[in-house]
Amino acid sequence: METDGKRILSPRQSENKGETMIKQVMIVDDDFVTRYILRDILETAKYRVVAEASSAEEAVTKYKEYLPDIVIMDIVLPHKNGLAAVQEILSLNDHAKIIVISVLDNKLLAEAARKLGAVDFIHKPVTPERLLQVMQNQRIM
Repeated sequence: METDGKRILSPRQSENKGETMIKQVMIVDDDFVTRYILRDILETAKYRVVAEASSAEEAVTKYKEYLPDIVIMDIVLPHKNGLAAVQEILSLNDHAKIIVISVLDNKLLAEAARKLGAVDFIHKPVTPERLLQVMQNQRIM
C-alpha cells in the first residue's frame, strides 16, 4: 500500500481522485472453451482477467499469487471439486468474492456453495447478461 500523504491507497486504487481501477478476475474451469467464453464476456465488459486455472489446486495457488477481486469457480474439476477450492480460498481471505458456476443444476449444490461463502451460483451455460447481472448485484462492477 502507498500513501498520498492523507490516506492509504490500496494497490487497486488510482492515485487520481481515489478512483478504483478495473476489477481483476480469475477464471477456474477445466474446460478451455468455457474459460475462453468467460474471458471474452469479462474483457468485453472491461474486467481484467489476471489468471486462469483448470484445477482446484491451481486455483488456490493462483489466488495467493494474483489476489483477484473476483473468482469465477466451476464445481466439477479434476482431483478435487471447486467447492473445496472455495473453502480454501475463503480460509485465506474471508472477504474473497467467488461466483460458483456449474453444469449441475442442483438447488442443494447452489445452497451448499452459498453456505460455504460463495456470493452466487450460476447454472451453465453462462450468459453474458446473467454473469454481469450477478456481478452488478454483488457490486463487483
